[in-house]
Amino acid sequence: MRFLGLVAILLLCQAAPSLAQTSDEPTETGVAEEEAIAADTDGLGWNVVLSLMDFKPHHSIGVNYGRVGAGWLLSPQFRPNESLAEIHYQWRRSRDFAIDIRVRQREELEQLVLTGRRQKELDFFVRFTWGTTIR
Repeated sequence: MRFLGLVAILLLCQAAPSLAQTSDEPTETGVAEEEAIAADTDGLGWNVVLSLMDFKPHHSIGVNYGRVGAGWLLSPQFRPNESLAEIHYQWRRSRDFAIDIRVRQREELEQLVLTGRRQKELDFFVRFTWGTTIR
C-alpha cells in the first residue's frame, strides 16, 4: 500500500524583551554589554516537513527545513540562531533489515559577537539495521 504523507508544522513564539540591565562601559573583552546582548532577540521558530512514505515499495524519503531565531529556547533538534535543511532516506527491505541515510546542513542566521564568521556545518550518517526479532 502506498502512502503519501505531508506534515507541516508551524511553531511561533515571540521571546520577551531582555530584562537584563546593560551598561555602556566596556567589559573585559572590550565590548559594551549592550552590543553583546540584543534587547529585541528574535524568538520565531518554524519547521516544515515533507515525507513520502512507500513512494516505491519499501522506500521512504523526507525533507525537513526549519529556521529558529536566537531567542528560541527549547527544541530537541533545532539550536537557537540557526537554519537547518535535512534529507532522510530509508530502505526497509524486511522487518529485520533496513538502511537509513541522512544528510543535514546547519547554518547560523546571524554572526555572533566576537566571532570571525557565521558557523556552517554539514553532516551525514548511514545506518544499517540487521537483526532478528526476539519472540
